[in-house]
Amino acid sequence: MHNNGGGVLVFSESPTITSFIGAHNRLDSKQINDGLRRYLPDRLWVEFNRPIIKSDQSFLGFALIPPRGPVLERFTSDAPPINGKRLFLKGHSAIRVKDSTLLLSSLRDG
Repeated sequence: MHNNGGGVLVFSESPTITSFIGAHNRLDSKQINDGLRRYLPDRLWVEFNRPIIKSDQSFLGFALIPPRGPVLERFTSDAPPINGKRLFLKGHSAIRVKDSTLLLSSLRDG
C-alpha cells in the first residue's frame, strides 16, 4: 500500500461531514493497526484519535496515515472474499492517485 503524502480517514456514521451523527463502534489505534497487520507488514502505524465524543459516547474519529516516502508495501495476505471476489491478493499493492485507489498486481502475475 502506498500513500506517499499521508492522509486522514474520517470515521462517522454520516456520508457528509456537515451532518455529524457519530460512530458507535469503539475504535483505537491498536485495533486499527492489529487489523492492518493481517494484510500489511508492521512498518506502517496509523494513529487514531477521537477529538469529538458526545454524551451518548458516539464520536467523530480520525485515522492519521503517515507519509510513506518511496517505499511500496505489498499485501501479506489475500483480501477476504466478498460475493466470490477478492479486492486484492497477497503480493499485490495499491497506490493512491488523488481521490482514487489503483490496485497494482505483482510482477509474477505478468
